Amino acid sequence: MRPPHLPNRRLQRRLPHHLPRDGVGRDLVAAFAALDLVDQPDGTGPHHDLDLAAAVLYLDQAREAGCVTWAEQAHEAVARLLAETRPEQMRDELLRAIALLLGWLYALDRRAAWGRPIPRVSRRARRRMRPQ
Repeated sequence: MRPPHLPNRRLQRRLPHHLPRDGVGRDLVAAFAALDLVDQPDGTGPHHDLDLAAAVLYLDQAREAGCVTWAEQAHEAVARLLAETRPEQMRDELLRAIALLLGWLYALDRRAAWGRPIPRVSRRARRRMRPQ
C-alpha cells in the first residue's frame, strides 16, 4: 500500500520537479496532490489596495515596536500580491510570498526539532536588513 504522503506516478508528472528533498518537499508534494490545479482567474487588482495599505501600516508599526512576526510579514506579502495587476510583478510578488512562507515553515520545523523558539534578531541586524 502507498503511504498517504506519496501521490501516484501520473500525478507526480504534473507536479513541480524541483522541490526540496526533505520533509518539507514531501509535504509539498502531498499538498499539491490535494489541490485541484486548473486554470482560474487570479482575483487580484486594485480592489485589494485598502487591504494592502492596512497590512503595510500594521507591519510598519510592528517594526517600529521591534516585534515583527511571521504572520504580519506573510499578511503584508500576500496583500502586496493581491493588489498587483501586472503579470510580471505579480509573479515576483508571488515568489516573494512563497519564499517568506517557506521560511516560516522551516522555522516551525526548526522550533519543533529544537524544542525552543528561534532566537530574536538584534536591533543592529534588523537595521541592516531594512530596505533602503
